[in-house]
Amino acid sequence: MTADDTTLTPASRTALAHYRKRAEECRRDATRGPGELVALFADAARWDALADELEAFGETTGEHDGQGELL
Repeated sequence: MTADDTTLTPASRTALAHYRKRAEECRRDATRGPGELVALFADAARWDALADELEAFGETTGEHDGQGELL
């Protein structure tokens, strides 16, 4: 999360932390072996993209692109 998260609701800050955590878990799991390396890094990139979108655009009225598929 960024230092200036005051524009986000508590629920959005929770979601942002969840997205970042999931991305980190995917990257950590990718170090275990090459079997699913590409898929895990792709998953990490998707979680990072969701977090980046939430940080960049703040509150919106609907779901973010791809959010439903990942959650």
